Amino acid sequence: MANFRIYALILGEILPESEVFDCVIKRLPFDEQEERNFSPIQGVFSTNNIGQHDTYITSLPYIDPVRIKSEYVVVYDLEENDAKGALGGAIRHIDRLCRLLSITYLEDTQQHTGREHFPFQPYIYQVNKIYLIDENGNETDPDFVLESGYIYSPDWPSANQWKHSDTQAFLDGLLAIHDDAFERALKYLYRSSVGQFILDSPEKIALDHVKAVEIILDALSKKDTFNLKLAEAKDKLGITDEEVEKIRELWAVRSEYGDIAHASKFDEAERYPNQFPLPSNSATRGLPSNSFAANVCLKYLRYKQRLYRIDLQPLDDYHEEGAIAVVNSHIESNHLYFYVAAGSGKAQLKQKVKTILANYLGISEDEIVNVVLEEQSKSVTISIK
Repeated sequence: MANFRIYALILGEILPESEVFDCVIKRLPFDEQEERNFSPIQGVFSTNNIGQHDTYITSLPYIDPVRIKSEYVVVYDLEENDAKGALGGAIRHIDRLCRLLSITYLEDTQQHTGREHFPFQPYIYQVNKIYLIDENGNETDPDFVLESGYIYSPDWPSANQWKHSDTQAFLDGLLAIHDDAFERALKYLYRSSVGQFILDSPEKIALDHVKAVEIILDALSKKDTFNLKLAEAKDKLGITDEEVEKIRELWAVRSEYGDIAHASKFDEAERYPNQFPLPSNSATRGLPSNSFAANVCLKYLRYKQRLYRIDLQPLDDYHEEGAIAVVNSHIESNHLYFYVAAGSGKAQLKQKVKTILANYLGISEDEIVNVVLEEQSKSVTISIK
């Protein structure tokens, strides 16, 4: 095993110069990049028939021809067997960082402006340097070879601090939320948002967008139909009537027409002159922007942050009433054990749990808005404001 350090250029509307998720975001002027011989990590694909073809490594496998120019970098250190393994590990880590920064920027913009609908703006990056780190912390170039025209907002960042005072706490709190549905939905939403940069088809971009909504609705409801799930999610998440209408429109096109990205039965691209890559009908029905799926993901995250699942345990020789234990904190968020005396009535039990949780969280009992007993009083679900 050896220690490696990865430098990746990053672009985003707001880039806090700080340590975030084991990475360091900092400014690296162009003259220093030139001294370090910064250049996109380059792979070579060759055969006897077509010769050599250059391709660049960003978050997604060997895409071309994206190239980033930025004075800001993400620096990530890790231990790996070789440089190729280090590069792969860094890409996986920085890719998730960019997804989380993207949803954080949406939260920051909404809170700062008091408005709800904004496009989901992806943070993008490109690996430009990999170093081998010796026992003294010195950086050296490893000897390795990878075999195997789009400029995106080069004037970014426009700021180095979030616009809303609570946004940094939101970003910090993302690490405490372990929710499979949110993580999977965010992957689809992020992929949809960068699809145009990596030559995804309009069909894939649109389907990834709708898939993010489907995942959230399936996690919230056990109803049989999409519309019933959407109705239940509307009440739980506070989805607006406008959002419901757009989501239903997208679902109808996807499930009834069967081709979400084509505006009609007639493919206009077939009338174009022969060309490569082959053109596709890009008039996507019912998808004026990607803000609706992004809002559903953000509202689901806020809902999960306010929801607590509490398993009730009888008192024993080792615990007194009100004792608390955290369950699977690295897998499941807001899941606790409370120890309470047996024989309490439902109303009394609810009040005990309410008091214990309020003391645990350091909040007023008035902020606990819903206490639901489940499974014959062995488990409780609680919502807070």
